[in-house]
Amino acid sequence: MNVMAEVRLMSDVDWKSKLREIEREYDGLPPEPPASVVRTKKLAEQAAKDRIARRWVLLRLVLVLALSVAILFWPYEAQCGARLGGYLAASAIVVLGGLWIGVLSWHYRMPETHAVSMLIVIWGLAVLARETLPRIGYARPDAARATWRCPAK
Repeated sequence: MNVMAEVRLMSDVDWKSKLREIEREYDGLPPEPPASVVRTKKLAEQAAKDRIARRWVLLRLVLVLALSVAILFWPYEAQCGARLGGYLAASAIVVLGGLWIGVLSWHYRMPETHAVSMLIVIWGLAVLARETLPRIGYARPDAARATWRCPAK
């Protein structure tokens, strides 16, 4: 071989990785696993984390869904005053909870859960509209939904 061929062979060697292998061997460590094994292991770990996260999203969905159904059985008169404020706050929490689940289900690619969360948002907005629109004059008010404040006794 001529000198130029030897120089080309020497320049093709990745000396940093060779030195790293020699140091690991000298320290008594096993050789580094190939990149494909490391990537497969990381993908498996990420898949396990996603499964756990999806279970938490479903648990949150159940809780928000329970609140959205329970709003039908509100135990107080919500015609005016602070009780109306509490009812509207609970209805707003239904909307926010539905949006929260919507974002999470979009992130974890859960289409059925996302659809249910959007239905919860629509339901919460309908409940809010039922109470607010007559009071602001957009819909025809009835006796139960005429004012924001309770009349003085």
